[in-house]
Amino acid sequence: MCKAAAKLKLLERGLLNAANLVEDISFDDQKGQGKEDATKKTAKTSEKTLDQYVQMHLGMASSARRGDYKDGPVYQARKQVIDEFIKIASSNSKRCSHPECGA
Repeated sequence: MCKAAAKLKLLERGLLNAANLVEDISFDDQKGQGKEDATKKTAKTSEKTLDQYVQMHLGMASSARRGDYKDGPVYQARKQVIDEFIKIASSNSKRCSHPECGA
């Protein structure tokens, strides 16, 4: 869910390449810890890492304005992210996507 939000923030400004690279971000730096502890820390740090990534790209693209998603390929990518998000949200409506919450 965090990756979808990060992609949408970037696509809203027309940053298609940065949005495509969100899937390549890895959060596997929790070596030597228990599986449960690593999952909790990864969930917390992944949001911070994605936010830093988005803020870095938004800062570098000072000419990008809100609403620049109306370009053809950017619009299609944004529509695809929204469709995937809705599909995941509707299929997991009874379960929480965060494993540490226990719901």
